[in-house]
Amino acid sequence: MVKIKSDNLILHFVDVGAHTGRTSKKILQSGGDNTRVWMFEPNAILALSLIADTQGDSRAVVYAKAFTDKEGRADMYTPDKTSESSSLYADKKTSIGSPVISVPCIDGVAFLKKLSPGPIVLYSNCEGSEFDFIPKVLDDKELRDRIVFWSVSFHHGQRKIPSMKPTYLKIKARMDELGIENVIGHYGNRDIREGKLDEFVKEVLTYAPKNS
Repeated sequence: MVKIKSDNLILHFVDVGAHTGRTSKKILQSGGDNTRVWMFEPNAILALSLIADTQGDSRAVVYAKAFTDKEGRADMYTPDKTSESSSLYADKKTSIGSPVISVPCIDGVAFLKKLSPGPIVLYSNCEGSEFDFIPKVLDDKELRDRIVFWSVSFHHGQRKIPSMKPTYLKIKARMDELGIENVIGHYGNRDIREGKLDEFVKEVLTYAPKNS
């Protein structure tokens, strides 16, 4: 890991595909002034709800944008108005036959590189966009060395996005080569959907800098 010199470091919790913000809100509840939470949710209804829920907390920022590998706009396939299965990928199983809306996009790698000094926790469950930005993160040594905790859910294979299985295998091989541990499925065998969210948050916050 790159040693970052600063008197006041920040732990950046980057929530890609925040949906209702369940995890981010827990981070905000338990974290201190040395924690920042960045939520990305392209569904405008959900994004507005996140903004309302975190209003007044200067540690939280919500972007009503898809976190991908470019600026601009993209089509998002949305099974229903607040679906957590919405995806930019047309061949995702839940995308087939779903209504399409146009959403703004942000260059995720450029965003991460502009964050103020401090460790980054990358928490991603974005229904396919991980295949766009993760390879570029892995190719940037300075950036990837700042990411102290990876929790990236990959959506490949027959039940998710069949066309992305080869890409997933390449990414996994690259992460293995670099010695990056990825807490897959939110929290591996201790899945937060089985009541382990508090445990997850506690571990994330161990990376918060101890500023003097």
